[in-house]
Amino acid sequence: MAEKYLEIQCKIIDKAGWINIYKYFSEAPIWPRGLPLDKINHPIPPYEELSEYLAKCPIQQGLANQNPDVDAIYRLVLP
Repeated sequence: MAEKYLEIQCKIIDKAGWINIYKYFSEAPIWPRGLPLDKINHPIPPYEELSEYLAKCPIQQGLANQNPDVDAIYRLVLP
């Protein structure tokens, strides 16, 4: 069976460490499941300065239907 994936030109964050990736999609106080709480408000690299990369994406995840996959603490603090 042939592999199925989408090949897409995308931006890549090539720094090590934690990034609240949801900040690229929303100005709301939101963060993904598993992000260390002390990293929620850390600054992110400017989008325009990120390197570009041709990536194979077998799994697609996004902010879907106004109900993204967020951390449980988010649901308790900002229901």
